Amino acid sequence: MLILGLVLVLAACDTAKEFTLKIDATEGGTVTPKPGTYKHPENTLVDLKVVADDGYEFTKWEGDKVAIVDAEKGEYKIKMDGNKSIKAIFTAIGEDPVDPEDPVDPEPFIPTEPVPANPAGEKIVDINYYEIEKGGSVEVVQVETNDVLSVVAPSGATIFAYDVGDFSNYGEIQFYVCAEDEVQLKPILQNPDWNFHLAPTVIINGDGQWKLVIVKIEDYGKEYKDGSDLDLTDVKKFAFELATDGNFCMTNPVGVLKEDSEDPGEPGGEDPVDPEEPEEPFVVTEEPPVVDGEAIHALSEYELREDPYGGDKVIDASKVVEIGTKEALYIKANAGYVLEKVDPIKDFTKYSAISFYIAANKEVQIDPIAQNSEFDFFKAPTVTIPGDGEWHEVRIDPTTYGDGYSSVEDPLDLTDVKKLAFEFKTDAQIYMTAPVGVLK
Repeated sequence: MLILGLVLVLAACDTAKEFTLKIDATEGGTVTPKPGTYKHPENTLVDLKVVADDGYEFTKWEGDKVAIVDAEKGEYKIKMDGNKSIKAIFTAIGEDPVDPEDPVDPEPFIPTEPVPANPAGEKIVDINYYEIEKGGSVEVVQVETNDVLSVVAPSGATIFAYDVGDFSNYGEIQFYVCAEDEVQLKPILQNPDWNFHLAPTVIINGDGQWKLVIVKIEDYGKEYKDGSDLDLTDVKKFAFELATDGNFCMTNPVGVLKEDSEDPGEPGGEDPVDPEEPEEPFVVTEEPPVVDGEAIHALSEYELREDPYGGDKVIDASKVVEIGTKEALYIKANAGYVLEKVDPIKDFTKYSAISFYIAANKEVQIDPIAQNSEFDFFKAPTVTIPGDGEWHEVRIDPTTYGDGYSSVEDPLDLTDVKKLAFEFKTDAQIYMTAPVGVLK
């Protein structure tokens, strides 16, 4: 019986899911990690670096989707949410990298019309993590200063993202599409059992104008479904299958909360509505309370960015203001924006809590984030602040970083905190005091 128990324990310890990463490269440069086959725990973000030899340049990655960290420095990441195979392509400078015998893909369509402001809602997944299967390409491009997805793909190809989570609070999925020719998209959701739930096909007119696409959550499964009913609390795969060849751009889809959803009529192909009058600035007159603790950063050092995964774009929508004799940071942010400060490594082991105050004019949800010097991600559980205009204390136990999400299996080393950040899960207009470390 003792031997059997030991075998069972060993077997249980061997159940951590791992995926294989195969790396290859053409001649003309080096790749780190070097070409070979590696195993990584599920959802690990693997750092990649390419360096071209003299007379060569790095052209692209072939194979599975690779996210850009800093293209100029040759830095990339890949998320291990499945077995992956990638190949770094280097070409001699001045050499045509396209094999003349290969079919030439059409040039991606880039809109000339300004990108509308994305609908108010929760970002479903970071825009860099969309992939495509069954042919074609999907990549993040900039139209003016906005990141959008450029899709060039044949009929039958599918744009998708994995492990997207809980959709139960959403009434609709909304995003904009711009195309030269008519595009038809089939919205799909799948659970971990891979049962298929298809919503009615969305048709986008091909007139070069941005069209608002609206998919009602209740419509998933109405067109077709197999197996069990859709569990909206556990969505494994979020996807759109092309029912036509497509060459178009789309904004990052967002989940519109049920209380914010309105009946827009037929889904898909809607012209963007005129924006409403700008929201009046929210004003707080009561001085913020003071937290007894050790200052971590000055308020003026925090930056508001569009992307929690290392994007370079800084949003000019935050400023330090005086309220009575105290200072606070005024922030106006869209869902998905992140307030962050990258700093020389700090030791959080001496803190029992990270504490600060927030006042908001409507309910706000924020994900606290910490990153180590390897830039692994550790999210603490989501914080909800009431929208009553009063000051509310936020206290984060440092040991809970990773309880909300972790990109690696090991817990955060609290002696090695490189980055402190706060991701907005909802649109927000708030005042915030400087986070301090409450000493044990």
